Amino acid sequence: MHRNPTAQLALVILKKIPRVSIELLLNALVRPAIALLPRNPRLWVFGSSLSDFEGNAKYLFLWMRQNHPEISCVWIARSRQAAAWLRGFGYDAEFRYSLRGMWMAIRGGAAFVTSYSSDINTWATGGAKLINLWHGVSLKRIGYDSKKGVRSTILKNANNPLMRLAYLHRFILPDLFLSTSEDMTRRYVSGFQLPADRIIETGHPRQQGSVDRLLRDEAGRTGRSASIDQIIDQGRRVLVYMPTWRDSDRPFIGQALPDLRRLDAALERVGSTLFVSFHSNSSENFDVSTLANVRLWPKNADFYYYKDEIDGIITDYSSSLYDYVARRDSGVVLYDFDRDEYLSKDRELIFPYEENVVGRRASTFDELCTAIESGSAFSRLDAERLAMIRRRFWGESRDDGCEQIFHRVLGLLRLER
Repeated sequence: MHRNPTAQLALVILKKIPRVSIELLLNALVRPAIALLPRNPRLWVFGSSLSDFEGNAKYLFLWMRQNHPEISCVWIARSRQAAAWLRGFGYDAEFRYSLRGMWMAIRGGAAFVTSYSSDINTWATGGAKLINLWHGVSLKRIGYDSKKGVRSTILKNANNPLMRLAYLHRFILPDLFLSTSEDMTRRYVSGFQLPADRIIETGHPRQQGSVDRLLRDEAGRTGRSASIDQIIDQGRRVLVYMPTWRDSDRPFIGQALPDLRRLDAALERVGSTLFVSFHSNSSENFDVSTLANVRLWPKNADFYYYKDEIDGIITDYSSSLYDYVARRDSGVVLYDFDRDEYLSKDRELIFPYEENVVGRRASTFDELCTAIESGSAFSRLDAERLAMIRRRFWGESRDDGCEQIFHRVLGLLRLER
């Protein structure tokens, strides 16, 4: 049984009354005062909502350290453990609610996030230049354009002052937003009600590792996994299943993979290992301990470090499809076993699905196993369709996205090189 979005939101608020109340007060009273304080334009803070250290924010943070040491870059971590882990690699990292973490957020002239200001600290970043690097290009409707789920219910109540203060991070417009193409820019302008002049169209920092060996190597210091390296070294074909998050939070993995023994056998026949990588918002319980060829994607392993080494992905409506085919021309299975349910319960799409995907189609578990056993899971992609998708989702995206973002932020801060 699935609650409607309004009921879900009420339940979320009830469970988080102490935290929501504190955030409401901080956003109402402290953030406006902090916005009046002077900030250091040569101190830049970075954070992410999706994992300890990942995505566009991670890659821009690393690139800045390599190329512009005159700027102090601090990673604002979601936990004390993550901050300590990153400091072990020599990075300047602080827990977001530590005294120094809050002070860095209060002093930083620029704040880089991949979702919202809450990736770092909403009340403490008042007055900072907010740069939203976002976390993927995709088919899904976002923000005000999405009519399903708890998050859309929040935005529908934008005129409620208490709702707005409690979820202020969802209403703050960034000073700069990263897009990759004209089609994606239209999506962001509409979904986030952004002025077009706040958009920068260029490449994603996390894609830049494919052409910048030094950046990729640095990303691998935190993003490599011994278990993935071992599988690759053994010469086995590596597949990664990357299902998108279901906004209704309904369980789906049992429906997606109903017969794990059969899946394991199909993988064995072609000498392949499947890693399952759930979206960070998913709450699935998935036990693979008895399987020889199916594994969970290791914690902190960086997909963007490995994406040019793996042999293929299995995905559905996820932005991982577009990240993968930005540079790869083979190895995609489109496993859309629950498409009708997804569209009715979770999220709408901005473009017709059939016309904006590329890869081997599999709409049932039987078809998925057949795609693996036959080897078609690893086959080359249709060149014409691939070119169209790259134009639509990546446009004229450049390989020097980090440099382009850097110069644009210098302009926002009125800094000279």
